[in-house]
Amino acid sequence: MNQKMDFDDILIEWGYRVHNGQPNPKNTNHLYHLSQILYENGWPYNVVEGLMHNLLEQDSEREKLMKKVIKYKDKEGNDREITVGGALKQGEEHPAYKQAKQITQKDEKPKGDKVDEPSDFERGADQNKNVTPDYKRDSDKRIVNGKDKTLNKVNTSESETYTEDIKPSDEEFENEYAIGEPPPPFKISDEIDTSKFPKKYVKLIERMMNSKRVGTKPNITTLISSGGAGAISAQAGEVLTLMAASMSDEDFNKLQTTMLEHEKKTIESNPDLKAPGKRVINKSWIMAAGKSRKAIRDRITKKYGEGVEIVNTGWDTEQDVNAMGWSDYNGQKGFSTDIYIKVKTPDGEEIMDEVSLKKDTKINFLNSQTGKFRQWDEETQGGELDPRTHSKKERESLIKAIKDFNLDLPEPTSRKSSKAIWLAMVEKTNYNTKTGEMNLSEPPTKEELWVKAHVDQVRDYTTNATRAIVNNPKLKAGMLDDIKKEFPLKSIGEGEETMAIGDLSLDPDTMTELFGTSDFEKIKENLVVDETVDPPALAYQAETGGEIIKIASINIRQDGVGYGGSSMKFEMQMDKDFATKLKESHQKVYGEI
Repeated sequence: MNQKMDFDDILIEWGYRVHNGQPNPKNTNHLYHLSQILYENGWPYNVVEGLMHNLLEQDSEREKLMKKVIKYKDKEGNDREITVGGALKQGEEHPAYKQAKQITQKDEKPKGDKVDEPSDFERGADQNKNVTPDYKRDSDKRIVNGKDKTLNKVNTSESETYTEDIKPSDEEFENEYAIGEPPPPFKISDEIDTSKFPKKYVKLIERMMNSKRVGTKPNITTLISSGGAGAISAQAGEVLTLMAASMSDEDFNKLQTTMLEHEKKTIESNPDLKAPGKRVINKSWIMAAGKSRKAIRDRITKKYGEGVEIVNTGWDTEQDVNAMGWSDYNGQKGFSTDIYIKVKTPDGEEIMDEVSLKKDTKINFLNSQTGKFRQWDEETQGGELDPRTHSKKERESLIKAIKDFNLDLPEPTSRKSSKAIWLAMVEKTNYNTKTGEMNLSEPPTKEELWVKAHVDQVRDYTTNATRAIVNNPKLKAGMLDDIKKEFPLKSIGEGEETMAIGDLSLDPDTMTELFGTSDFEKIKENLVVDETVDPPALAYQAETGGEIIKIASINIRQDGVGYGGSSMKFEMQMDKDFATKLKESHQKVYGEI
């Protein structure tokens, strides 16, 4: 890990990657590029994600504070209202200025103080240390994967966490992303039993259903006082699934039907919101929750036996988990768990069931950058596999184009200026930027030869990088280690957590049916790279000459061919072959879907 690098270099590289050369820490696209730079330089995943969350959270909290309404009396003694931000803009002469200033100062910590404690929903952090659940610890321990998973005897449904109202309250809540009428705002029927999960999530789902989506907005913290990292729609999917898993068939069918009907009416009244990405919750997430619900409940019934009861469900937050009966969130939780289910077995034992959620089989096993190569194998640093080496070559090539072809353009100092040079050259040829194909003239022009050579540099890099994953043991080991973080086959195989992939369950039983074993160490020994397909795929082969099950395609590409510099994406998406085999395994274990 190279966290001691010159931060001036980080800023220079960051400026190069953003379109205007001027990084903005409030711009989510700019923050994405910063995160990739830090990953490439060996920063741990949890550190980078924590930094990104804090940067976004700070902005969000500031926005909320500025929108807070305060009351004051004008010069005539009349009662008035104004937002904190509005009062500050008016200046010191405004009667509410002093009050607004005090609020902002109160919210700020003095210089030298430690960083604010993470929010309730921030995953993987040591939070809510002062929360002391009222419990009586059982003498018998439930140990899974070396962790004490024992549940303490608590009345979860009556806990403060499960009964408290949402914050901000309806009176305080301001939704600038509200869809508006018609139709009337969505509301979950009081006839549906919502007692098994935190009360506040009912209101959260209602707010999500009534909100349009603009890029990455709204932030979760505008809908509920605190929230975790991740896309807002994925968070909606998690909360909706934990709610659905706790409900009877009748209640869930009623909820799903009313949600789908509301969505239909919303689209009819708001044609501009027809595209699924325009709404926080759309049909695909509603249906996915139903599929995951079935996969989860089928597995729980088979695992624990007929008569098993789902007592409570919760989100991946320390508050929820503590209320369900744990006392050491960080020490007890699974690696990638999204929702928790407290089940009561037929013999009366209460067990925490941990589930990781995937919307469907379009899963990224890995979403990284080839800059990770330097972390996995230090010998690649500065060599041909180092994306910074390619970036240097690319800049040199672009500068040469300016000189050789008399381009009236500045030298590349940012992603935007690099792209301008690249496009200026492309315009002089028949190169197709969408397909990456170009028909050379007879004889080829100098411009065509330059474009071909420039693109060939990218292709040579991606080919060599893919081949290195196959042949370099350190890179292969690093890749597999990172896959475990994003796709936890090890913890699933050991029974610590399961994964609901749409209506399919990946668990020890389906893993055994699929691979012949649920032991990840044995599975790992038989992982190979299948070079017979394009793109190459990470595959499983139990024995030499035996059946090859393609698990994930390996795709290495430049993010912005010809001008993306060192931004080399390294992606691995679940292969259709694996999805088919998993479906077959699920049906053998649990019956028809």
